[in-house]
Amino acid sequence: NELLVGLVGINFAGPMWCRWWDLQSSQAMDITPDFMRCTAPPLPKDRIPSNLTLIDSLLYYLEVSPNDQDWTRYRRAHLWYREPEVTHIEPNSTFRTYSPQGDFVVRGRYFRLLDPTIVKCVWLYDTNLPPERVDAELLAPDVL
Repeated sequence: NELLVGLVGINFAGPMWCRWWDLQSSQAMDITPDFMRCTAPPLPKDRIPSNLTLIDSLLYYLEVSPNDQDWTRYRRAHLWYREPEVTHIEPNSTFRTYSPQGDFVVRGRYFRLLDPTIVKCVWLYDTNLPPERVDAELLAPDVL
């Protein structure tokens, strides 16, 4: 799926373009001198890592251009990855009107640790209250 990405930098001036890897470029939006938004395209089917391999991500780059022809030399790293999938949670039942307590084990596929501060679980146990965000610990690519 396409993804809208915010870029923070300096000396942006419209119009600007973004190019992810060697894919088709797209015109940036919401350009200010220090910020702009770009659309990251979906990864073509022939480049998506196979379920038959252990590879579930591809590290490539992002470039920007003021004219859709002259691209930056410094290729900013960008990671395409499969979205994490949750297959089940243990224990699989709780008291629905109380905040979750104790440890839970979340099992699935494609979990990764890019930044320990952003690995979280979100529990929605009461529809009248906002979701509760709790820190999670990555134990393996298939266990949180």
